[in-house]
Amino acid sequence: MAGTPLTVEDIKKEELNIMKSVHRFCADNGIRYVLIAGTLLGAARHKGFIPWDDDIDIAIPRPDYDRFIATYRDDRYIAKSMEHSDDYVFTFCKVTDTKTELIENKTHRSKLGVNVDVFPLDGIPADKEAAERHARRAVLWRDLIMLKQMKFRKGRSLKKNGILALSKATLAPISYRRLTELAIKHARKYPYDASGLVGNLSWGVGAPDFVDRIQISDRILAPFEDAEFYIPRNYDKILRDRYGDYMQFPPVEQRVTHHGFTAYYLDDKNREDRQERPETAPGGPGSRNDPGVSEERRQ
Repeated sequence: MAGTPLTVEDIKKEELNIMKSVHRFCADNGIRYVLIAGTLLGAARHKGFIPWDDDIDIAIPRPDYDRFIATYRDDRYIAKSMEHSDDYVFTFCKVTDTKTELIENKTHRSKLGVNVDVFPLDGIPADKEAAERHARRAVLWRDLIMLKQMKFRKGRSLKKNGILALSKATLAPISYRRLTELAIKHARKYPYDASGLVGNLSWGVGAPDFVDRIQISDRILAPFEDAEFYIPRNYDKILRDRYGDYMQFPPVEQRVTHHGFTAYYLDDKNREDRQERPETAPGGPGSRNDPGVSEERRQ
């Protein structure tokens, strides 16, 4: 049974501890990762979380991602993925805290705690039109999975709930797992290491978010709260391409989180006796296993 609810600050603290564990494991095992999306924006603009946001997203090249989901180990956290977890139906991995419970507003509930999202990066075809078609199909798979997960809601119009009901009836013969398998199969079509452009196709990211593969390999450490995590060296171009003047704050009314979940400590003692994890460990950044990345810190 769930215990004490986590505050937003509790959630951020637990996510940060998960990310420290992920960082240590990746550095020790030569696995490349970078912060992406709003987490990258938070690192660049706030040197940590965006104040009104409450999640951490990272991306790992598919070859390294496959190793990560198969081998990640921690006493408290587990890496859940469709490939290695029977009750899990997302196209990407979540590293989840076993001492917390997450209740999400979805019809299918994988057993999760507070977590960090880990997205695989896959290759994109070189031809522009082929790349756009590939991206549109990835978005379609994402939308079908989201439709399958979506709940009926009183606040939604009768027309929208009717369309949702029809969509769910059409998708009923296809299991969550089968949809996920088909989406992953599509995402993996073009090998990462043989592609010039790469992107987060497993969750249907479109062409504007494709990046040069070299940009992912050329990384630097950047401050994030009381730790340092990897970001692409040319983070400024990536963020400007996606957000424009990303250093400009959005209007106050847009400074809200979009996640619909509630988190609880499974045992209240976890809140009282939570042990802080060390920021570094033997074999971390700069060790012989770290995959040849500059130790330069972003000022």
